[in-house]
Amino acid sequence: MSASLSRRIPGEHPVRGDIGRAAASGAALAELDDVLGRLDPADLPPGQMWDGNLTAIHPLVPSLGPLIDGLPADCRDEVARILTGVRPRTDLPRQIIHGDFAPSNVLMVGDRVTAILDFETCGPGYRAMDLAVGRYFFNDFGHPTAAGEAFQRGYLDRFPLTGAELDSLPELELMREATSLVHWYGRHLSGLTTAEDVAARADRLLGLQRLSR
Repeated sequence: MSASLSRRIPGEHPVRGDIGRAAASGAALAELDDVLGRLDPADLPPGQMWDGNLTAIHPLVPSLGPLIDGLPADCRDEVARILTGVRPRTDLPRQIIHGDFAPSNVLMVGDRVTAILDFETCGPGYRAMDLAVGRYFFNDFGHPTAAGEAFQRGYLDRFPLTGAELDSLPELELMREATSLVHWYGRHLSGLTTAEDVAARADRLLGLQRLSR
């Protein structure tokens, strides 16, 4: 296992529901995405792919069948329908993205963001995916909130997206959760997570699907 030692960064995680901190977090992610968009993926080591190709997420998960078969019977068919419906898109701008922007990966002092953490899943993906992911978490796992709206507004004021990207946000939220489920199943096969952890991710995916109907 690798490790690193870094200077301690002051700050605390923003609390869900704090509108001012949500807006500041959205603006910070926009600033990060502006910088990440200037990087050439060819100059970087291979990383997590956020493009909807679910069979390329984890080296231990080349097909979705075993994942689906291992889920509780009462959710298996619905999860299978969602996963088989996720497809890569060719009409959305791509760049390096953070991929996991949540309150737990942000540090703040007052209304100022002091750090963005956890670049483990940073890699090539749809540019709008970062906004979709951040909105999902600041919206209380997909449930619409004023803080989620503030987060999106803070982001778009700094880093405007196209109309097609904005229209794609619900689809990208679902794609990200599907990607996360596959990733966690791969971690389970590696002995890093439990079957219960994978089932919980499946439940989260199903919850988001029901919200989007």
